[in-house]
Amino acid sequence: MKRLLLLIVILFPSLCRAQEILYYLPDSVEIGLYNQIRQLGKESDIGSLFLMIEKRGDEKNVSLGVLNEENSAQLLNIVRTTNRKAVVNQYRLPVLFDTDLIFSSLESSKEETEAFPELKNLFSPFY
Repeated sequence: MKRLLLLIVILFPSLCRAQEILYYLPDSVEIGLYNQIRQLGKESDIGSLFLMIEKRGDEKNVSLGVLNEENSAQLLNIVRTTNRKAVVNQYRLPVLFDTDLIFSSLESSKEETEAFPELKNLFSPFY
């Protein structure tokens, strides 16, 4: 009985953990993102990168974001807690959607750009 209880205590946390949701991007997008990572020299600091996927009208936009000390605590928290990851070469980058920033804002009465002013200059569009 003690062994069964011990086994349950050991296995339960691993069974309850959220699984990663992996996104596989088209080759052209993956290659372009990997080239951006290399140009930024962020291969050794891959933990500071994330992807933003936005839909504007009929267009879909994938942007590479870089976390730094100027980011809001809320943005840092969203990036660190998401279970969505995109596979870019051998890396798994956190994925955010534009709606994550809109609906997770504590200041829901303001526009998203007011709630997250750093977004204006944080992302470079990638097509």
